[in-house]
Amino acid sequence: ALASLLVRVDLDWEGAGQQWEQISPGDRDGVDGYSMFLRLTGRFDEAVATARRALAAEPMAPERILNLATSLAWGRRYLEAEPVLEHLLEYYPTDHWGRYTLALCLERTGRHDEALAVFPEQPHSSQFLILGDRARVEAEVAAMLQEVEETGTTERAWHLSRHYAWLGDRDQALRWLKVASEDHPKDFWIANPTAEFDFLRSEPDFQACLRRVGFTEEMVAASTALADPTILGDPAQ
Repeated sequence: ALASLLVRVDLDWEGAGQQWEQISPGDRDGVDGYSMFLRLTGRFDEAVATARRALAAEPMAPERILNLATSLAWGRRYLEAEPVLEHLLEYYPTDHWGRYTLALCLERTGRHDEALAVFPEQPHSSQFLILGDRARVEAEVAAMLQEVEETGTTERAWHLSRHYAWLGDRDQALRWLKVASEDHPKDFWIANPTAEFDFLRSEPDFQACLRRVGFTEEMVAASTALADPTILGDPAQ
């Protein structure tokens, strides 16, 4: 619990890691929050291994199955996550986050219609950026820019950056990411799992934003290792 507070409230990633290290490895495996910490710090292979050990101890526990699937999906291993999620939904068909994560995997592999069919609710722009609908993403960007102009606030800076990144607009994505890092650093807790940013991760300006919000050098390196030239909103991809 203290490790989670250090991350979400204080942005103290190093301190959170030290808290987890004080718990024996066997006990850590039984706490889903540890896999979450590994995912957020970009240590996806470790998160998967930890989740597999936890699942072996409780093979039918829905939270354990979902933990493994999420570790795979956030680590960009979408095709591996799919059968895990299908297994979960076979026994727990109404599991909200199971359906949500399966939709993510389908969306990330270009199957937008299938993603919409399993999505557990009416999607909005922050959910996979409206499931492949470029026109709706562009409309959402326009609405957010109008909100910024009318209110003078930068609360939507992270979302603007993420939307621009999905669209492939490097300069605007980095511009708003810098604003978010200065004004709303707590929005960055999910930066490593956010695949929209992958084509920007090797950019020095992107890495500077991560350092500005307290990412350790290990986390910055893990982020850089996720670099991928693919632009998720590119219709040709």
